[in-house]
Amino acid sequence: MEIPTSILALAERLRTQDGRCTADPYFLIQEKHREYGYDPQWSDDTVWIFDGEEVDPCTPGADETGYKDGWRTVQVALTEAAADAFMRQNKHKFNEMRSYVDSFYRCYEMIELREWLMTLRRND
Repeated sequence: MEIPTSILALAERLRTQDGRCTADPYFLIQEKHREYGYDPQWSDDTVWIFDGEEVDPCTPGADETGYKDGWRTVQVALTEAAADAFMRQNKHKFNEMRSYVDSFYRCYEMIELREWLMTLRRND
């Protein structure tokens, strides 16, 4: 069976990419999101909300609420190149994105699959 060129290219990227000092890495593409509704007395960050939108504090009827900013995963990639490509191609859909590396630690199926992929080489 002949291995597709795209899979051989993936194997080469896996072997040569920067794993950001992480064993068995994979890349998460994450979108920044804001979660509202925290008691402003117990929150370091507050905004004023009216009709579900952030508004100026002087807006009549606006309520102060605490918030937390966090990151939500929207896609997963085996290589940083794929993560970067996803972000480039989808920047119009998301407010703020980042790539974050995580590990397949103790996920033996994915570790074995990743290691097998890295053994594939072009027949020169």
